[in-house]
Amino acid sequence: MWPDAGSYHGLDAVVRRFAEYIDLVHIEGVEAGQVTDAGDLTVVELRIAMLGADTGEAIEFLWTYTVRIQDGRIAHFRAWYDRGQALEAAGLRE
Repeated sequence: MWPDAGSYHGLDAVVRRFAEYIDLVHIEGVEAGQVTDAGDLTVVELRIAMLGADTGEAIEFLWTYTVRIQDGRIAHFRAWYDRGQALEAAGLRE
């Protein structure tokens, strides 16, 4: 589980939380990856480069998110360490 993982409601709360993460893990860059429409959910991959504490070099991680859109707005999203678990949650298989 990600540190301080929880539920955040409303645009302001979500934006504040992402800003805290940027400061916490020293995000150097974000690159969009594969996006898969799974009906109710969309599976989104992001490559996130974070500054390594020991080396000072950026370390790249692949994060997978499940996202639900309602009325043109994000109603739910969840981060997954494991892409297979994200796909399974969306009713897909690797």
